[in-house]
Amino acid sequence: MPKYKLYFSRDSTVLALPINPEKLPETISADNGKYSVLGLGQIMQPRTPDLRIVSISGLLPGRRLPGQTGIHLPPAVYIDFFTSAMRKKSPIVYTPVRFYENGLPFLGPSLGFPCLVTRFKTEERGGETGDFYFDLSLSEYRDFSPQRAVVQGEGQTGTFTPATTPERTAARAIAAASAISAVTSAASTVRLTLTPTRSTPSDRLVVNARRKVSGSYYAASDGAEPLGSVHGLLITVRRIASHAKPCRVCVADANGDVLGWMAEADLQEADG
Repeated sequence: MPKYKLYFSRDSTVLALPINPEKLPETISADNGKYSVLGLGQIMQPRTPDLRIVSISGLLPGRRLPGQTGIHLPPAVYIDFFTSAMRKKSPIVYTPVRFYENGLPFLGPSLGFPCLVTRFKTEERGGETGDFYFDLSLSEYRDFSPQRAVVQGEGQTGTFTPATTPERTAARAIAAASAISAVTSAASTVRLTLTPTRSTPSDRLVVNARRKVSGSYYAASDGAEPLGSVHGLLITVRRIASHAKPCRVCVADANGDVLGWMAEADLQEADG
């Protein structure tokens, strides 16, 4: 079963999605011509394929979740990255990195390509303070800058110089790679503070509610991977999954460090 990491870069900024989407569809189609020919019937004339399209839906968590690796950035960083690319009409580079569980990389159907953000939608949901769900649509970008042809005198060879050269492409890749270190160093200074805007009943289970817990906690809400257990610990609710999940409550300790997912039955109201 392969694993993925999705990177997006523009200018000197490189961002990796904090959580991989459940699906990574990449669509390429062609508007081939269909005709009726006497004596043959229907035939199809091949035409140039359309631009590739990538559609991604996922979550931008406001706080680090259990099992989340790498740098954690606030959702505002990603939202500004994609919306500003649309406003400034700037192409971004989409790069999926694929590897197996043993760390061995492999090549998929696409190595990534420059693209334009054609649609970016974010959604906040009740009870999940600070988290943003998003839908992102990307369309392949092809540089249509004019090309320069130089023809010298009779009997001499002509030269043809494309507007986008391999040197420019390599330089862009090097700049994107070097920006990773800058993003890494700057990420540690980013903090996001959220303050509830309205009060809720103390007996109602909501995000940011304080509870006392006794029981086991897991890496995921399905309870597949146990991480440890606690007894009488004061925690804060960070996320609440659907009732279909056996361990639907994500909890954090007094220092704000996320422990994992616990069963709702293991939570009790905290005194005071």
